[in-house]
Amino acid sequence: MTSWIGGGCDGSESGRDEISRTHSAPILAREREVAKTAAINALLTRPIGILPAKVGDPASPFALGLWNDVRPLLKPEVSVSALRA
Repeated sequence: MTSWIGGGCDGSESGRDEISRTHSAPILAREREVAKTAAINALLTRPIGILPAKVGDPASPFALGLWNDVRPLLKPEVSVSALRA
């Protein structure tokens, strides 16, 4: 049997699950995400636009392969492992 999040083990779905993700409201950045953005941007030679700049900005999904675009932006004195912390 397949288990669906929010649905029964029989695969039935509750009304809540019938709402498509494409119709849901955007996820907005909170103080925590903005603080993380500031910490990441401090390690880079320039800020990256995909990250939220202020509370209430939409939080964009990261694309696969984004690491290859961000890595060259690291400041010379910053180790790549700093982004994992």
